Amino acid sequence: MTPATESVTACGTLQPVFVRKVELCRDWVEQVLEAIEGFDDVYGTNINEVENRHRDGFIPFTDGGFDGLGYATLRDAHSTGAAPSVIQPYLGSEMKGIEKAWDEENPEHPISWIRADEEEHPTLPGIERSRECEHWREKFYEFEDEYMREGGTYFYKVRVLFHGDQHSSQSGEPEAYFMVGINTDFEYGRDHIPWLACYGSNPNCTKWVWEKTVKIKNLTPRRIESFVRQAIKALASA
Repeated sequence: MTPATESVTACGTLQPVFVRKVELCRDWVEQVLEAIEGFDDVYGTNINEVENRHRDGFIPFTDGGFDGLGYATLRDAHSTGAAPSVIQPYLGSEMKGIEKAWDEENPEHPISWIRADEEEHPTLPGIERSRECEHWREKFYEFEDEYMREGGTYFYKVRVLFHGDQHSSQSGEPEAYFMVGINTDFEYGRDHIPWLACYGSNPNCTKWVWEKTVKIKNLTPRRIESFVRQAIKALASA
Protein backbone atom coordinates (compact mmCIF):
# COMPACT_ATOMS: atom_id res chain seq x y z
CA MET A 1 0.00 0.00 0.00
CA THR A 2 1.35 3.45 -0.91
CA PRO A 3 2.22 5.62 2.15
CA ALA A 4 0.10 8.72 2.65
CA THR A 5 3.11 10.97 2.07
CA GLU A 6 3.42 9.70 -1.51
CA SER A 7 1.17 9.90 -4.53
CA VAL A 8 0.87 7.60 -7.50
CA THR A 9 1.17 9.66 -10.68
CA ALA A 10 1.85 9.14 -14.36
CA CYS A 11 5.51 8.90 -13.39
CA GLY A 12 5.21 6.30 -10.64
CA THR A 13 5.29 6.90 -6.90
CA LEU A 14 6.54 10.38 -6.06
CA GLN A 15 6.81 12.62 -3.05
CA PRO A 16 4.38 15.61 -3.06
CA VAL A 17 7.14 18.09 -3.94
CA PHE A 18 7.58 16.34 -7.31
CA VAL A 19 3.92 15.54 -7.89
CA ARG A 20 3.04 19.22 -8.13
CA LYS A 21 5.41 19.67 -11.10
CA VAL A 22 5.36 16.26 -12.75
CA GLU A 23 2.95 17.27 -15.53
CA LEU A 24 5.14 20.24 -16.45
CA CYS A 25 8.06 17.87 -16.91
CA ARG A 26 6.03 15.44 -18.98
CA ASP A 27 4.82 18.34 -21.14
CA TRP A 28 8.43 19.30 -21.81
CA VAL A 29 9.29 15.79 -23.04
CA GLU A 30 6.16 15.59 -25.18
CA GLN A 31 6.70 18.97 -26.82
CA VAL A 32 10.34 18.23 -27.66
CA LEU A 33 9.38 14.83 -29.06
CA GLU A 34 6.66 16.43 -31.17
CA ALA A 35 9.29 18.67 -32.76
CA ILE A 36 11.64 15.71 -33.28
CA GLU A 37 8.92 13.89 -35.20
CA GLY A 38 9.40 16.53 -37.89
CA PHE A 39 13.11 15.74 -38.35
CA ASP A 40 13.77 14.11 -41.73
CA ASP A 41 15.74 11.21 -40.27
CA VAL A 42 13.14 10.34 -37.59
CA TYR A 43 10.38 7.77 -38.15
CA GLY A 44 8.79 7.59 -34.68
CA THR A 45 8.90 8.59 -31.02
CA ASN A 46 8.09 7.06 -27.65
CA ILE A 47 7.97 8.11 -23.99
CA ASN A 48 8.48 5.94 -20.90
CA GLU A 49 8.37 6.51 -17.17
CA VAL A 50 11.62 6.23 -15.21
CA GLU A 51 11.19 3.73 -12.41
CA ASN A 52 11.89 5.02 -8.90
CA ARG A 53 10.92 2.16 -6.60
CA HIS A 54 13.14 -0.65 -5.37
CA ARG A 55 12.21 -4.14 -6.53
CA ASP A 56 13.95 -7.46 -6.96
CA GLY A 57 16.86 -7.00 -9.34
CA PHE A 58 16.45 -3.24 -9.66
CA ILE A 59 17.93 -0.38 -7.63
CA PRO A 60 16.77 3.10 -8.73
CA PHE A 61 19.35 5.87 -9.06
CA THR A 62 16.84 8.71 -9.36
CA ASP A 63 13.50 9.74 -7.88
CA GLY A 64 11.74 9.11 -11.19
CA GLY A 65 11.24 11.08 -14.37
CA PHE A 66 10.46 10.61 -18.06
CA ASP A 67 12.55 9.13 -20.84
CA GLY A 68 11.64 10.10 -24.42
CA LEU A 69 13.07 8.55 -27.58
CA GLY A 70 13.11 9.57 -31.20
CA TYR A 71 13.94 6.70 -33.59
CA ALA A 72 16.09 7.62 -36.59
CA THR A 73 17.92 5.62 -39.26
CA LEU A 74 21.09 5.97 -41.28
CA ARG A 75 19.01 5.19 -44.35
CA ASP A 76 16.76 8.21 -43.83
CA ALA A 77 19.67 10.39 -42.75
CA HIS A 78 21.48 9.55 -45.99
CA SER A 79 18.52 9.84 -48.35
CA THR A 80 17.43 13.23 -46.92
CA GLY A 81 20.88 14.65 -46.17
CA ALA A 82 19.74 15.19 -42.59
CA ALA A 83 22.48 13.38 -40.66
CA PRO A 84 23.49 15.16 -37.42
CA SER A 85 27.22 15.85 -37.15
CA VAL A 86 27.67 13.11 -34.52
CA ILE A 87 26.13 10.59 -36.95
CA GLN A 88 28.09 11.62 -40.04
CA PRO A 89 31.21 9.52 -39.24
CA TYR A 90 29.02 6.44 -38.84
CA LEU A 91 27.23 7.21 -42.08
CA GLY A 92 30.56 7.64 -43.85
CA SER A 93 31.75 4.29 -42.53
CA GLU A 94 28.49 2.66 -43.61
CA MET A 95 28.85 4.04 -47.13
CA LYS A 96 32.42 2.74 -47.41
CA GLY A 97 31.18 -0.71 -46.38
CA ILE A 98 28.41 -0.57 -48.98
CA GLU A 99 30.80 0.45 -51.74
CA LYS A 100 33.23 -2.32 -50.80
CA ALA A 101 30.45 -4.90 -50.84
CA TRP A 102 29.24 -3.61 -54.21
CA ASP A 103 32.72 -3.79 -55.74
CA GLU A 104 33.13 -7.38 -54.53
CA GLU A 105 29.83 -8.38 -56.15
CA ASN A 106 30.27 -6.28 -59.30
CA PRO A 107 33.98 -6.32 -60.21
CA GLU A 108 33.28 -5.33 -63.83
CA HIS A 109 31.27 -2.29 -62.78
CA PRO A 110 32.85 -0.99 -59.55
CA ILE A 111 31.70 2.23 -57.93
CA SER A 112 34.74 4.04 -59.39
CA TRP A 113 33.55 3.08 -62.90
CA ILE A 114 30.06 4.37 -62.17
CA ARG A 115 31.32 7.64 -60.74
CA ALA A 116 33.79 8.21 -63.54
CA ASP A 117 30.84 8.85 -65.84
CA GLU A 118 29.69 11.67 -63.56
CA GLU A 119 33.06 13.33 -64.05
CA GLU A 120 33.01 13.13 -67.84
CA HIS A 121 31.13 15.02 -70.53
CA PRO A 122 30.94 12.38 -73.24
CA THR A 123 30.70 13.29 -76.87
CA LEU A 124 28.41 11.38 -79.23
CA PRO A 125 30.56 8.21 -79.28
CA GLY A 126 30.27 8.12 -75.49
CA ILE A 127 26.48 8.16 -75.26
CA GLU A 128 26.14 4.37 -75.24
CA ARG A 129 28.53 4.08 -72.31
CA SER A 130 26.64 6.80 -70.47
CA ARG A 131 23.38 4.87 -70.84
CA GLU A 132 25.03 1.72 -69.56
CA CYS A 133 26.50 3.62 -66.64
CA GLU A 134 23.09 5.05 -65.79
CA HIS A 135 21.70 1.51 -65.66
CA TRP A 136 24.41 0.40 -63.22
CA ARG A 137 24.07 3.58 -61.19
CA GLU A 138 20.40 2.73 -60.60
CA LYS A 139 21.39 -0.82 -59.68
CA PHE A 140 23.84 0.57 -57.13
CA TYR A 141 21.19 2.82 -55.60
CA GLU A 142 18.91 -0.21 -55.19
CA PHE A 143 21.78 -2.16 -53.63
CA GLU A 144 22.56 0.74 -51.31
CA ASP A 145 18.95 1.10 -50.19
CA GLU A 146 18.59 -2.61 -49.47
CA TYR A 147 21.89 -2.69 -47.58
CA MET A 148 20.85 0.18 -45.31
CA ARG A 149 17.46 -1.25 -44.35
CA GLU A 150 18.83 -3.23 -41.41
CA GLY A 151 20.81 -2.30 -38.32
CA GLY A 152 21.05 1.47 -38.72
CA THR A 153 18.71 2.81 -36.02
CA TYR A 154 20.08 5.52 -33.73
CA PHE A 155 18.23 7.57 -31.15
CA TYR A 156 17.38 11.11 -30.13
CA LYS A 157 17.07 11.15 -26.33
CA VAL A 158 14.82 13.52 -24.38
CA ARG A 159 15.02 12.94 -20.64
CA VAL A 160 14.07 14.58 -17.36
CA LEU A 161 15.07 13.05 -14.01
CA PHE A 162 14.08 13.94 -10.47
CA HIS A 163 16.62 14.14 -7.63
CA GLY A 164 16.45 15.22 -4.03
CA ASP A 165 14.12 12.94 -2.09
CA GLN A 166 15.79 9.54 -1.92
CA HIS A 167 18.75 10.54 -4.08
CA SER A 168 21.09 13.49 -3.72
CA SER A 169 20.81 16.63 -5.83
CA GLN A 170 23.36 19.31 -6.72
CA SER A 171 21.80 21.98 -4.52
CA GLY A 172 20.60 19.79 -1.69
CA GLU A 173 17.00 20.60 -2.64
CA PRO A 174 14.58 18.69 -4.91
CA GLU A 175 15.59 19.24 -8.53
CA ALA A 176 14.66 18.31 -12.09
CA TYR A 177 17.50 17.50 -14.47
CA PHE A 178 16.63 18.08 -18.15
CA MET A 179 18.80 16.77 -21.00
CA VAL A 180 18.72 15.95 -24.72
CA GLY A 181 21.23 14.08 -26.82
CA ILE A 182 21.95 11.67 -29.66
CA ASN A 183 22.72 8.02 -29.00
CA THR A 184 24.94 5.93 -31.26
CA ASP A 185 24.46 2.51 -29.69
CA PHE A 186 22.71 1.39 -32.86
CA GLU A 187 19.55 -0.68 -32.39
CA TYR A 188 19.94 -0.84 -28.57
CA GLY A 189 20.23 2.74 -27.33
CA ARG A 190 22.37 2.10 -24.25
CA ASP A 191 23.89 5.23 -22.74
CA HIS A 192 26.98 3.50 -21.38
CA ILE A 193 28.77 0.28 -22.37
CA PRO A 194 31.71 -0.22 -19.96
CA TRP A 195 33.49 -2.94 -21.95
CA LEU A 196 34.01 -0.62 -24.93
CA ALA A 197 36.82 1.03 -22.96
CA CYS A 198 38.76 -2.26 -23.14
CA TYR A 199 38.94 -1.79 -26.92
CA GLY A 200 39.98 1.85 -26.75
CA SER A 201 36.49 3.16 -27.60
CA ASN A 202 34.42 5.69 -25.72
CA PRO A 203 32.01 3.78 -23.42
CA ASN A 204 29.61 6.73 -23.39
CA CYS A 205 27.23 6.20 -26.30
CA THR A 206 25.01 9.25 -25.82
CA LYS A 207 26.31 12.70 -26.66
CA TRP A 208 24.32 15.12 -24.54
CA VAL A 209 24.02 18.38 -26.48
CA TRP A 210 21.94 20.33 -23.96
CA GLU A 211 21.47 19.98 -20.18
CA LYS A 212 19.73 22.07 -17.54
CA THR A 213 19.16 21.57 -13.81
CA VAL A 214 16.49 23.56 -11.98
CA LYS A 215 15.08 23.42 -8.47
CA ILE A 216 11.57 21.99 -8.46
CA LYS A 217 10.24 25.02 -6.59
CA ASN A 218 11.49 27.29 -9.41
CA LEU A 219 9.92 25.26 -12.24
CA THR A 220 7.16 27.21 -14.02
CA PRO A 221 5.22 26.89 -17.31
CA ARG A 222 7.16 29.84 -18.69
CA ARG A 223 10.49 28.20 -17.87
CA ILE A 224 9.31 24.95 -19.46
CA GLU A 225 8.49 26.86 -22.67
CA SER A 226 12.02 28.25 -22.69
CA PHE A 227 13.52 24.80 -22.08
CA VAL A 228 11.49 23.38 -24.97
CA ARG A 229 12.91 25.98 -27.36
CA GLN A 230 16.46 25.47 -26.11
CA ALA A 231 16.32 21.69 -26.35
CA ILE A 232 14.85 21.67 -29.86
CA LYS A 233 17.44 24.16 -31.08
CA ALA A 234 20.27 22.08 -29.62
CA LEU A 235 19.08 18.88 -31.30
CA ALA A 236 18.34 20.57 -34.62
CA SER A 237 21.88 21.93 -34.79
CA ALA A 238 23.63 18.87 -33.36
